[in-house]
Amino acid sequence: APNVGISVGTTARFETRLLTTRDAAKGKCCVRIHSPQFGKEFAFECTVESTPEPAVSVAQTEGTHSPFLRYSVLYTVAAAISQGGNVFKELTLELLADNDFYSQRNYLESQGKEVTAANLRLLPPHLPLVGDVSKTGLGSSAAMTTSMVACLYRLLTAQSSSDNHENNTTAKTDTSAEKEIVHRVAQVAHSV
Repeated sequence: APNVGISVGTTARFETRLLTTRDAAKGKCCVRIHSPQFGKEFAFECTVESTPEPAVSVAQTEGTHSPFLRYSVLYTVAAAISQGGNVFKELTLELLADNDFYSQRNYLESQGKEVTAANLRLLPPHLPLVGDVSKTGLGSSAAMTTSMVACLYRLLTAQSSSDNHENNTTAKTDTSAEKEIVHRVAQVAHSV
């Protein structure tokens, strides 16, 4: 008998937005990540050794241990260097998840509302999480990693000031080659 399965599509996304940027000290790339939904801050500092084959190392300097964010930063900085990017920057990013990635039961109950599909559709986007929240199984870690890698890669490989993004805009990849690099880096960062 054939195997039967169901595939479900979703529009759920993570967004990674640039909040601030400035030049960093030579040999350093500093990335601060603000996660308002979780009320958390993360900070990473990459050191780039100036050798014929540059070597990149990363240290988490603030926040709870987050291997997905750590490896996203490390491998994206390395990929940007390999493509001739200017990685010597201090960036502050904001990470936002669509509500679909996390159960909104606690939020609805805290508002005195029934947990129904209709009430879920009425929720404002990117709600802060209330109490212990269950994940919905949509792949939040993979989506977060891909969003981080795409935004960071674009910011570190922008070639001119016209490529820089205004505050509160999401960096998006344009070329198929860029998408391929982002896909590969995100795959590695998520699986290490």
